[in-house]
Amino acid sequence: MGWLIYQLTVIRVRGMPTSEIIVTFAISLAILEFLRWRGLRGATYVLPVFHLSTIHIYGVPVDAQRIIAVVITAVIVLALWLFTHYTKVGLGLRAIAQNERAALLQGLLREVIVYGIKSLLVRRCYLNRFLVENYFSLFLI
Repeated sequence: MGWLIYQLTVIRVRGMPTSEIIVTFAISLAILEFLRWRGLRGATYVLPVFHLSTIHIYGVPVDAQRIIAVVITAVIVLALWLFTHYTKVGLGLRAIAQNERAALLQGLLREVIVYGIKSLLVRRCYLNRFLVENYFSLFLI
């Protein structure tokens, strides 16, 4: 079945990465919906409850935790937007993403931005390792 799907659809868009992704996603969605239509019910996911209350918005009951999740997401998106539009590092990241040579001609130091990101990642890896080691050391006592 996989060979047939490849021959009929994916081979026609080979070499166009975006189209390959879209076609593959569409086929997988069609297969999933066909199985669901035939009665297959897979695992369901329910949000863990951290706040038990319901808010009525125009007569429609909505869990408060969903509203909290939307608000937290909006705050994170706003913080990232402010970071990329009003800090030197954020503006440098945007400039390098759009045109590296023009950014370098403007005097943005790519190495400073790249090393700054690398140092953040190394710090995060070190903290993860530290937390994991301490977690396992609890079992050794």
